[in-house]
Amino acid sequence: MKKFRKVVLVLMVCLFAVLGTGCGVYANVKTSMNQGGTKVSVTESFGWDEKSIEELCGIIDMSKDEFIGQISNTEGVSCKRKKMYGEYYYVVTTTVKGVKLSAAEEGMEDLGLSDVCYTSDCFYAKLPAMGSMSEMLGYDELLDKDNLSAEERKQLEQLVEELNNAELHGNLTIAFNKPVKASNGEIDGKTVTWSYDKLSKQKYLYASTKNAKSTAKISGIAKNKTYKIGKKIAVKNPSSVAKLTLNGKAVKNGTAITAPGSYTVKVWSMDGKYQQIKFKVK
Repeated sequence: MKKFRKVVLVLMVCLFAVLGTGCGVYANVKTSMNQGGTKVSVTESFGWDEKSIEELCGIIDMSKDEFIGQISNTEGVSCKRKKMYGEYYYVVTTTVKGVKLSAAEEGMEDLGLSDVCYTSDCFYAKLPAMGSMSEMLGYDELLDKDNLSAEERKQLEQLVEELNNAELHGNLTIAFNKPVKASNGEIDGKTVTWSYDKLSKQKYLYASTKNAKSTAKISGIAKNKTYKIGKKIAVKNPSSVAKLTLNGKAVKNGTAITAPGSYTVKVWSMDGKYQQIKFKVK
């Protein structure tokens, strides 16, 4: 898991650095699931064109060959020159095999998704607010600070402008070991693909290998309420549960809480619905 997350973070540094040049960016993430449905191979690619890499290397004060060499020397990462969109791109790619589904979830959250659920039968992920690129990365908030010097503000305003001129191309492809029955992406047998240029109209991604007839919902627990020890985690329509967690750990329907504390229960449903409730036990 550590190796996979390290590779993800290396690629994120490359991606955000490229976004700062104000040009088009290519990004592609694809998984493939093993026969047992317990692990996946994850291939991630990020790319930028000739002009972009020159600008990027100028920003970080490094020659193109040095930069590519440094990326290529990172374990599990390669960099190749490919022709895409009518131009030549330098594409950074990594494939990590045998990734546990829980590690794949964490890696996707490192990429900006949240509340990710990836099981042998279901995938769900909440998308970040699809505002401007600078807003998504938090730079707009920095401009509101009063302690910026005139030079810092000028540099930040320039960065914000460049970020918002960037265009992101590519896909996220999630694979299962059985045919996909329902999704808000493009289904192709055992895989589902979402194109980045279409995500502005969506708040979340989901895919399921089952046709759920009802929505799994948390029952008998209300937001911010306090309960006694022994309180049970109950779910309505349990046959539709894709995943159920209590404070981040998978639990079964009917699990009793045996210790006082603050709790968060989450349930992902096979029909693409997600619910989260925070409560206390004394």
